Amino acid sequence: MEEEFEVLLKQLKNGDDEDRQNAAIELGYLKDHRAFEALVEALEDSSTYVRGDAARALGEISDKRAIEILISKLASEDDWLSCCAAQALCSFPDERAIYPLIETLKRVEAISKEEREDDPAKFIDYWWYVLGALEYIGTPAVEPLITTMLDENSGATALSAEALGLIGDLQAVEPLIHVLRTSKNSDVRYYSVRALFNIGDIRAIEPLKEALGDIDKNVRDIAKQCLKKFEISDFAVEK
Repeated sequence: MEEEFEVLLKQLKNGDDEDRQNAAIELGYLKDHRAFEALVEALEDSSTYVRGDAARALGEISDKRAIEILISKLASEDDWLSCCAAQALCSFPDERAIYPLIETLKRVEAISKEEREDDPAKFIDYWWYVLGALEYIGTPAVEPLITTMLDENSGATALSAEALGLIGDLQAVEPLIHVLRTSKNSDVRYYSVRALFNIGDIRAIEPLKEALGDIDKNVRDIAKQCLKKFEISDFAVEK
């Protein structure tokens, strides 16, 4: 094991692109804190894939010294590094990451439809890792997310609604009902429906029924699906 560790450190520093990427991945699997400095250095590697897997490896070894470093990488111009930093932060549910993650939500929501269609897997990874990191933080992220969702000019209204649904805190029910009833953005209404169902509070039933008459077909369809699930679930009970 010791010999393998030393070989991987050398490979991470001196190998070709593929070797360096594999070394970062393997060092993450080993979960050896001695790799911390080498992995931090690899965040500046010339290869985007090495940088990304170094970030992931820092999450794997769960060294808390990595938190602020990973938070700083959320703002990287390298989308893949930012995505992998968000994934790594799922290992560290730290409140310091809340506002940087919300800023990253804005960045993800701003990705054009053309870019999403060009590389859907990358977009979905980016989306879910940022949302996942906020979900792991949980209740402390609720108020900042509500504020972001209610601000129509925030740039992350729709994904903030989705994040609130994943967290599942009852504080979000009334604000979600409000945006479902008032937002002019069909994506916001769509994700507020999903979020209300995920939270599962009985207060959502009437607003969901109202959404059956929404001008947007996607909103009508998701409201119909969620109401059917409410009828056959234990969610329709005051919590």
